[in-house]
Amino acid sequence: MKQWYCIVDGEQYGPIDEATLRNWAQQGRVQLSDLVWSEGMADWAPASSVPGLVDAQPAAQPAAPAAREPTASAYADQPAQPAWAPGPQPAAQVVQAAPSGVLAAHRGGVILALGIIGLMTGCFILGIIAWVMGRKDLPEIDAGRMDPTGRSMTQAGMILGMVGTILGILYVIGVPCCMVLPHLQ
Repeated sequence: MKQWYCIVDGEQYGPIDEATLRNWAQQGRVQLSDLVWSEGMADWAPASSVPGLVDAQPAAQPAAPAAREPTASAYADQPAQPAWAPGPQPAAQVVQAAPSGVLAAHRGGVILALGIIGLMTGCFILGIIAWVMGRKDLPEIDAGRMDPTGRSMTQAGMILGMVGTILGILYVIGVPCCMVLPHLQ
């Protein structure tokens, strides 16, 4: 099921399904000028670009429109997501960070694979590589210079790299100690 994110009055919400997005548009919570994004889209786009969402808008606007603040009570059916929630960076931040409009490809799959292999084989060198690569890539993703869709894989690979490194170092130190200690008595 396609998941959507939206920016309403400067706050990012999501992931939400398309039915909820249409419901919010019908209720006036999401305006056609508000930005929306879903996987497969190159960048944030106005909600008016979503096919069928125009039909979901209320037919008549009240003479004095009510304030449209995205508060928890206004969105009781969906919990509010903080601005740092997983998902794409707002278009303005992406344009500032990458003037060319092209984001660097994420390396989440490589980092995750290195973390898993390092942990499973006890090769803490691979764990160190995953840890360093993840530590380098996460700030790039957060700054909007790298594809945000690989954030969770990058973070998981980095954590597995940390665990694999620590366990590998403990093994390298522990095995010789266990072999030498009985002979010292």
